Amino acid sequence: MAMMVLQNGRALNDEEKSRLGIGGNLPPARDLHALHIEELMEQAQGFLDGEPIANQAQADAVGVLIGMLRQAKSGAEEQRKIEAKPFDDGKTEVQAFWTPLKSRIELAEQTAKRALAPFLAAQEAIAAAAATKAREEAAEAQRRAQAALQAASANDLAAREQAEQLLKDASKADRTANKAEKAKPMAAGLGRSVSLRSVWSALLVDPVAALKFYKQQQPEALRQWLREQADRDVRSGVRKIDGFTITEERCAQ
Repeated sequence: MAMMVLQNGRALNDEEKSRLGIGGNLPPARDLHALHIEELMEQAQGFLDGEPIANQAQADAVGVLIGMLRQAKSGAEEQRKIEAKPFDDGKTEVQAFWTPLKSRIELAEQTAKRALAPFLAAQEAIAAAAATKAREEAAEAQRRAQAALQAASANDLAAREQAEQLLKDASKADRTANKAEKAKPMAAGLGRSVSLRSVWSALLVDPVAALKFYKQQQPEALRQWLREQADRDVRSGVRKIDGFTITEERCAQ
C-alpha cells in the first residue's frame, strides 16, 4: 500500500516523489512514516476535540481520516517488517542451528537422570534406615543416661561420674542421628552434584470440587478466566452462555 509523503505539511504527488527518489533529499523511510503519522495525529486532534459529530460532512471527514490512519498503520507495519527482516532472518538461522543441539543435550541429560534415579532411590532408602536406627540408638542412650542420673545418689561420686558420661554419650549419639537424618545420597557432578528432588504435580480428579476451591481461594482470578472463555465463545458466534448476559454494541469499523 502506497504511503502518503508529506513535505512542509503538504502531500507530494507522484511526479514530485519521483524527482525526490534515489539521490533526492527525502529523509529515510521510517522518518517519513513518523512525520506522516504526526501530521495525522494533529489532524485527528482537530476533529476529535470532544464535540459530537453533528452532520454528514463531519462524519465523512472523520471517515476519510480513519481511512488515512488505516493506511498509515499498514504502511508503518510494512516498513517495520522490512527493517526487522534481517534480524528475523538472522534469528531464524541461529535458532535453526542451536535448537536441535539443545534438544539433543536435554534428551541426553534427562536419560542420564532417569538412569541415575533408581540407584539414588536405593541409597536414599539405605540412608533413611540408617538414620532411623541412629535416632533409636540416641533415644535409648538418653533413656539410659537419665535412668543412671536418677539412680545415682547425691553423695556417690562414681555413680554421678558414670551418669554424666552417659549424658555425654547420649548427646554425641543425638548429633550422630541428626547428621544421619540430613545425609543426602548424591552423585558427584561438575559444579553441582546430582541428587533426588521432589517434583510435585496436580492431577484433576474432581472438577466441581476444584472450582469450589478456587472460587473460595482466588475468586477474581476465576472470574477473569470465565470472562476470557465467554469472550472467546462469543467471538466465535455463541449467543447463549449460562451465567452470562450477552450484549450487542454497534461499533464503527
